[in-house]
Amino acid sequence: KDVGSVFTVSFPQVGSAVTRVIEPPQPAQHLLVVDDNQNTRRLVARMLDREYRVTTAGTAQEALNQAEATPSQGVL
Repeated sequence: KDVGSVFTVSFPQVGSAVTRVIEPPQPAQHLLVVDDNQNTRRLVARMLDREYRVTTAGTAQEALNQAEATPSQGVL
């Protein structure tokens, strides 16, 4: 009484090693960030620049010029 129990669980070892396939780096997708507030543009661009190539524009005309010069996968 009041001694407790001890359990032992054993699992057989699986003989295969884990193989990882390393993919070649993919080119970053391009995003165009458009906002008339420079601080907002910079903040959003900084948040995205680790994963995407980011171009910014401060006006609609500038955004159209950027879009013609460098096609992008998305516009924010």
